[in-house]
Amino acid sequence: MSQSQLINSRTCGTTLGDFRGFFFLRKAASVLTSVFLLFSVISCTTLPQKEVPVQKETLLSCSSISWTKVKSQGQIEYALLYDKSIPVRVHVVKVNLLSGVQPVTYPSGSEQKDSKLKALTTQEFAKNTNAAIAVNASPFGCSRNPLSRIFKGKRTITGLHFADGTMFSPPVEKYCALVIKQHKDDGTKFSAQIEESQSVPETQDTYIALGGFFQILRDSEIIEYRRDIKDARTAAGITTDGTVLYLMTVEKNSKSTGLSYPACALLFKNLGCTNAMQFDGGSSAQMVVEGKTVTKMYSIPQANHLGFK
Repeated sequence: MSQSQLINSRTCGTTLGDFRGFFFLRKAASVLTSVFLLFSVISCTTLPQKEVPVQKETLLSCSSISWTKVKSQGQIEYALLYDKSIPVRVHVVKVNLLSGVQPVTYPSGSEQKDSKLKALTTQEFAKNTNAAIAVNASPFGCSRNPLSRIFKGKRTITGLHFADGTMFSPPVEKYCALVIKQHKDDGTKFSAQIEESQSVPETQDTYIALGGFFQILRDSEIIEYRRDIKDARTAAGITTDGTVLYLMTVEKNSKSTGLSYPACALLFKNLGCTNAMQFDGGSSAQMVVEGKTVTKMYSIPQANHLGFK
């Protein structure tokens, strides 16, 4: 082989190697992008996290709770429970449904019925409805754009959402629901019940029906989940006659490890509830009291909300 041929051969070999490296990098970048987008799509549908075994927590004492009255047209009280031994921070609201409170939700009859809804933070919802207290509600899905989960992209509710005589989202039978009914003889009074399985509500006296994930307390019996994790939570519990509703949001941050499903159930039981359920948790968990977001953690815009004024 001549010197010129050798130089050309080496030059061509180097160029081909460069091309191979270039295409390899492009292929790797494409795979990483696909994995990122897939993760974003999966995480957009806020389903329960993978469960792992945990040791049962020591639970917050409910014997000496310091309740603060919330400014509203009915009787609403708020308390922050903090247990340093876990540690955990839990925000609890107690709503007397017979006291003249007004339930509000998003979406409601004032919004156009659409399978995809504008995302709102719980604080925005509370401001728009003048709600004295508000929490996030059902799980949801969002678009394939990974940024839509963080910002205010469109949301699709997963499970039941019924308000003002309108079905905004159909039931998902494997999940439970909170049903708020209006008394026929007095429209200012309400009562609540928790349904283990979602179904089309009876429209005659159902005021609001919102889907969640799973029931965690049934007839004062804690429903055990063999494999569960501590996380941020939003949940609801009711007393035997359904006239007092408790809403709970558990933080997960540097000062709070979160709670498991059974631990939340035990806390509701200690508060005097006989039935309780989980709404969407994790980065969805939010609570607003008198216009202020009391939960100290990163939270994302939601598909739907529940509040009282």
